[in-house]
Amino acid sequence: MGSAFQSLVTLVVGLVVAFTASWRLALAVLGFMPLLTISAKIQNDMFMGLADTASSSSAIANQLCSESIQGIRTVRAFNIESQVLQLYEKLVNDGQDMYKKALTSGLGAGASQMLMFALYWVAFFYGGWLIKGVGASGNDIMTSFMAMMMAGFGIGMASMAVPDKAKSASAANAVFAMIRRESKIAITDGEGPLSFDGGVELKDVEFAYPSRLDRPILKTINLSIEAGKTTALVGPSGSGKSTIIAMLQRFYDPTGGSLLLGGSKTDLKSAPLVWWRKQIGFVGQEPVLFKGTIAENIRYGNPDASQGEIEAAARKAFAHDFIMEKTRDKYETEVGERGGTTSGGQKQRIAIARALVRNPKLLLLDEATSALDNESEHEVQMAIDTIIEKESMTCVVIAHRLNTVRHLSCVMCCIDGYPLRASLIEYCTYL
Repeated sequence: MGSAFQSLVTLVVGLVVAFTASWRLALAVLGFMPLLTISAKIQNDMFMGLADTASSSSAIANQLCSESIQGIRTVRAFNIESQVLQLYEKLVNDGQDMYKKALTSGLGAGASQMLMFALYWVAFFYGGWLIKGVGASGNDIMTSFMAMMMAGFGIGMASMAVPDKAKSASAANAVFAMIRRESKIAITDGEGPLSFDGGVELKDVEFAYPSRLDRPILKTINLSIEAGKTTALVGPSGSGKSTIIAMLQRFYDPTGGSLLLGGSKTDLKSAPLVWWRKQIGFVGQEPVLFKGTIAENIRYGNPDASQGEIEAAARKAFAHDFIMEKTRDKYETEVGERGGTTSGGQKQRIAIARALVRNPKLLLLDEATSALDNESEHEVQMAIDTIIEKESMTCVVIAHRLNTVRHLSCVMCCIDGYPLRASLIEYCTYL
C-alpha cells in the first residue's frame, strides 16, 4: 500500500513539474509514455518469471533434502542414497539451467531499453528544436524532461504493483476466510454431565469424511460401550475402527445419528469439548513423543501431576523399570526429536503412562501394544486390565492380534462400515 501511494505521488508531482516547466515537451513525451510503461512491465514480468522458476525449483529441492534427512534411516535401509542425490542434483540444475529463458529475458530487456533510449532521442531532438525555434529555456527543457522521466517511473511502479496487489488481496482473502471460518466443533469449556460413568452409546451413527462425502465409512452403527468394561473393535483395515475412535475424541462429529454419554444419555455434541477431553485418555498405534524429558512427556497427560504420580503411571505401564535401568538420567532423560532416542516399544509405554496419568474415565487404545514383544504386551495388558477393574475405567481397544482380545467375552467386528457383535469364537472363525 505504501509503495503504491509513493508511486502515485511521484506520478502526480512529476506531471505537474513537467507541464509547468515546458508543456510542449511534456505533451510530446507523454505520447511515448505508454510504450515506456509497457516495456518496463514486460521487463519486470520476465525477471519475475525467472525468479519464480528458480524459487520453485529451489523449494522442491529443499523439500527433498529435508525429507531425506528426516527419513535417513529409510534412505539407508533401501540403499537409495545415490538415487536421492541424483534427483536432488537434477532439481538444483533445473533451477540453474534456464539459458533459453534467460535469453528471452535478455531480449525483452534489450527491447525495453531500446524503447527508452528512443524516447530519449525524441525528447532531446524535440527539446533542441524548442530551444532553437521557439526560444525555450534549456533549464526548463531539462527540468520538464527529467520530471516526465520521474512520472514515467511512477507509472511503471504503479502498474507493476497492480498484479501484486491483486495477488496479495487474493491471498489475504483466503487467510481471512480461514480465520473467520467457524469450526463445526466449537472449543468450549465448562462443567459436563454430573452422572457420566464412562459409558458411551453409538446410536444409528453414520459418517463420511468431509473430503469424501460420497464414500460413507460408517453405516448405521449401533454400539453400546458399557461403563467399567473393555470393548474391542476388530476387523479388516479400512472398516472404520479408527474412525470410531476419532469420533469418540470429537475430532469429527457423525453425519448421522448421535453419540450418547452413559448415565445422563447426553448427546456428546452438547458436552463442553474441553471437559470431555479431560475424561478420556488415548494411545495411538504410532505414539508421538515431544522433544523434552521422559517426565515432561508423561506430564503432558496431566500438567498438574506430581513426580510421584508420574512414576506411578510409569509403573502401571511397565515403563518404570527401563526408565530407571536403561536410561542415563532416569526420568530427566531427553527423548530427542520425535522420541528418536527411544525404541518403538519404549515410546508406547511412555505414551500409555501419559494416558494413565490422566486417570481417565474412558481409555482409548488404538493398537497401543503393537510395538511390544509378546511378554511385554502380556504384562502391559494385564496392567491395563487391573487398572480398569480397580478404577472402574471404561476401555475401547482396537486390535488385530488375538492376544489383545482373547480375555474378552465379546468383540465388535466391523466389516465395511457395518458392525457385527460376535463372540470370540466367531471372531476367530472370521480370522
